[in-house]
Amino acid sequence: AARGRRDAVVGVLKDYGMYRYSPQGAFYIMIDISETGLASQEFAVQLLKSQKVAVAPGSAFGPSGEGWVRVSLATAEDLLIEAVRRLCRMVKG
Repeated sequence: AARGRRDAVVGVLKDYGMYRYSPQGAFYIMIDISETGLASQEFAVQLLKSQKVAVAPGSAFGPSGEGWVRVSLATAEDLLIEAVRRLCRMVKG
């Protein structure tokens, strides 16, 4: 089940041309949002306000996390897929 959610998210990222890697674990994935030009904290706040999707800013995990956000894969697959689609649409503008 967890691997299926991970693979579904990777599929959405591929659909939007945002695929960077497949995580080895099944609980979190880091998503590259650098093309927005926003700091990860600012992106996370805007995503929550405009799309009702909560993510952790990559900057919370150290300087190398800037330009990325962390998404928890521990939720229902249909909700997760919709959330990642919303995130991707916001990145692609």
